[in-house]
Amino acid sequence: MKKWLFLLCLLLCFTCLLCACDDTEPPESDPTPTHTLEWGEWKVSTPATCATDGEEKRVCGSCGDVEKRTVAATQNHTFTARSTTQDYEYTSETIKTEGVYCYKCSVCGAKGTNTFMTENARIYFGEYPQSLKADNVTITETTDGRGYFLGSDDAYYAKVSAKPFGNNYTFSSGAAVIRDTVYYFKVEPIAWRILSMKDGSALIMCDSIIENMPFNSGSGNDNYADSTVRTWLNGDFFNIAFSATAQECVAISSITSKPGRDLTGLMNGYVPGVEKTTEDKIFLLSKEEFANTVYGLNTKDARKMKASDYTLANGILSNSDWNGYAGWWIRDIYQVDNTHFVNNNGDNPFCVGTQGYIGVLPALKINLS
Repeated sequence: MKKWLFLLCLLLCFTCLLCACDDTEPPESDPTPTHTLEWGEWKVSTPATCATDGEEKRVCGSCGDVEKRTVAATQNHTFTARSTTQDYEYTSETIKTEGVYCYKCSVCGAKGTNTFMTENARIYFGEYPQSLKADNVTITETTDGRGYFLGSDDAYYAKVSAKPFGNNYTFSSGAAVIRDTVYYFKVEPIAWRILSMKDGSALIMCDSIIENMPFNSGSGNDNYADSTVRTWLNGDFFNIAFSATAQECVAISSITSKPGRDLTGLMNGYVPGVEKTTEDKIFLLSKEEFANTVYGLNTKDARKMKASDYTLANGILSNSDWNGYAGWWIRDIYQVDNTHFVNNNGDNPFCVGTQGYIGVLPALKINLS
């Protein structure tokens, strides 16, 4: 019995020895399964602008990994509404078609040339005092180089002590124009009517009467070339109404002015004066020009022009029953000391050129190249 037990133990020991000496490597464990990324939608993290690249990113829904990508700059400017400040005035690059407004990109500041057709082909160019100050605007003591006062609305205003032509005058708002009262008038973009566009330039005429003054302040005048109003248009008005940038757009025009008739030889017939040609930046139209059907001024209604609030305070003639219309000078002389003008009804009479109650309606040509 003991013998069999010994043999059994010996067999068990031998079996254990064999197992201990087995150099077979244990089987490898199963590899971790490959992770499948579950990307969400691309979302904008930094918007692209007209000038700078943007960025988008997406996130894996199972592990939270983030992937990013660059979005190229759009090159599409975000233009603001038409501005009235000097920085946005027209240049030869922005006036290309009728009614172009000049815009500025609100993102990068680039100037634009996108167009907006104005009613009846009007454009805005330069600036001048026109409308009576609103009641909610206060005037500061700050002035600019032109002598205009800064208002609480960041616009500038001209100060005027009223001297209306009559006692029953009213502003466009219906408020009475009270003599010797100090008023302020907003310096606003000047609206111009486009008369024609050809040969690389546009002929434009102010769309309202913005000033009134004598055609000539002295006696004996028989020609537009020597007139006070011509000197003012090409001097004070040109320098006040237009910035240096805008002035570069104004073309030089050859203006022919026909003389008035000299009445000193009345018994022997009229003695013609001397026709003169001047090189002007700003000028008045002639009878020949406003009779041109292309310009659209060949009817009385088309020639009727409204006076600004500024001129009503400065003594322009515009009776209460004239609906705001007033007369404006043209450059044709009738006779010595008598000048043609267009009256409130669009007719073409004449009066003494020293009268300061007639309006001024500037015209000019803009270079388009």
